[in-house]
Amino acid sequence: MLNLYAKAALYSPSKALLANSELFLPDAKSRRSITLDVININKYNKLVAWDKSAGSLLHPNYIQVLSLPMQLEMMIRPPFPFKAMGLVHIANSIQVNSLPVAYGDIDISTRFGNLYHHRRGIVFEVITEAVQEGEACVYAVSYYLARMGINALNEYAVTLPAFNESLLLSTIETTQETVPYNGISDINFSHDAGREYAKVSGDYNPIHLWPLTAAIFGFKRAIIHGMYSKALAFSKLYYLDRKTLSSGGFSLNTVFKAPISLPQNTSLQTNTKGGFCLSSFNKDKSRQHIVGEIVTNIS
Repeated sequence: MLNLYAKAALYSPSKALLANSELFLPDAKSRRSITLDVININKYNKLVAWDKSAGSLLHPNYIQVLSLPMQLEMMIRPPFPFKAMGLVHIANSIQVNSLPVAYGDIDISTRFGNLYHHRRGIVFEVITEAVQEGEACVYAVSYYLARMGINALNEYAVTLPAFNESLLLSTIETTQETVPYNGISDINFSHDAGREYAKVSGDYNPIHLWPLTAAIFGFKRAIIHGMYSKALAFSKLYYLDRKTLSSGGFSLNTVFKAPISLPQNTSLQTNTKGGFCLSSFNKDKSRQHIVGEIVTNIS
């Protein structure tokens, strides 16, 4: 993985690609049959507090760990139109038809999806599918933001649909003022949480490691991986409703609203509309870092 990050740091798209008013993503696809590493999975489960009652079932977020090298490989060669380093993971959706088992082989495929304009740049999708023993078990979409200047953005905004949180959070309102949230558990991140997660996930993005490396990309402190915070949140929610969630048939949708700077104490909260959020508190003020929902009984 480190060699991929080195290539990502060096990759710079052709100016001609960004000068084209009809922005497009390459028709790049990646497929691998992966033998699951039980030792690494056990380390991951411990780190994200995955419920032992899940037995041999794989945490749905682990599919992101498996697919990340494949995603990066698609972003470090032409005609990918954005710089690979500096991308912001702003949202993630995981549709679980059935939870994979955490042993044996699993087939992973990745490809690019749609493009959207965003007030800070362009959002693009990376789609990941997991198949185990011939059964399509997980379909996931990561939404990445490529930041760009207002002039270029205005040009693309004419031809691209707008990215909106309602694309993912279809059943809930996302503001605490509209739908009150009640705290159910504390989730705290230490100063080295990003480095610990990197060891297990292979995600060594510099923004997650040290204050100095994060500062290169404009952050005062290292920030936690969005998929780590999401994994911890789901582990807590799974424990509360494992009878329903263990059989699959649900969608886990999350918007990453604000970075979690390290160290940080947060509170996992739920509401009556099926939503959840991870928030921090400073005196009388609260700040939502992730907002999500679990939609069950999907077909």
